[in-house]
Amino acid sequence: MPVMTSGDTQMPAPGGMIGQLSERELNALREATGNDANSLFLTQMIAHYEDAISVAQTEMEEGHYHLAVVMARSIASGQQQEIDTMKGILASL
Repeated sequence: MPVMTSGDTQMPAPGGMIGQLSERELNALREATGNDANSLFLTQMIAHYEDAISVAQTEMEEGHYHLAVVMARSIASGQQQEIDTMKGILASL
């Protein structure tokens, strides 16, 4: 689904979601091989997880339903741990 970008801000295009890869990005991943594929995959996943954290932070700041806020905290924490792991793997390629 398409994403409209304005500076560093991504907003979902009609029918789209923040963090979803564009067709161009998916094709680049399909065509990549070896360490290029690994690097591209990790880079794309890090961005995807960072977007998830952004959405979770919005819920933590603006949410009104306690259990959803608790879940958002858990998502943000877990996603950050995975980002840190992926950045370590990326640095080792």
